[in-house]
Amino acid sequence: MIGATRRGPGAALDARPVYQWEPTRDPGPRTIRLFGRLGDGELRRVLHAVVAQDRTPRESILIDFSDVEHVDFRAVADFLAALARWRDRRSGVWMIGVSPYVRQLMDVSGQGALRRALSWDAGAAGSLATADGDDLRSAERRALRTGVWN
Repeated sequence: MIGATRRGPGAALDARPVYQWEPTRDPGPRTIRLFGRLGDGELRRVLHAVVAQDRTPRESILIDFSDVEHVDFRAVADFLAALARWRDRRSGVWMIGVSPYVRQLMDVSGQGALRRALSWDAGAAGSLATADGDDLRSAERRALRTGVWN
């Protein structure tokens, strides 16, 4: 597990990390879990971590927002655009576990359509659907589940 903690004058000694890679034993997608309140600096560190851990063009990376309390909407547009560019050039990058509050902040940033394109959340009964009920890019999702990409 690789993690990054907050640094600076307001950081407590026992502060939670900004992100942590989930341990993997299977050849499936890798997951990076995000924590807390994320601003521009934290989102940049997450992007650098994703780029550094991407090993092959066929690898899929899941960015888990389940433990994120807040994101700075001013930094979200650049973050989502960078993820989309990275996915178009290199690997399958998907966001999972985005709370309704964080989704709204992403929408306020003007990047709602991009957020929906990068989201891969399991709905009720494990069905794969976006929060809006759309079955977006179902072929890509099937490829992601089976470990095949592009």
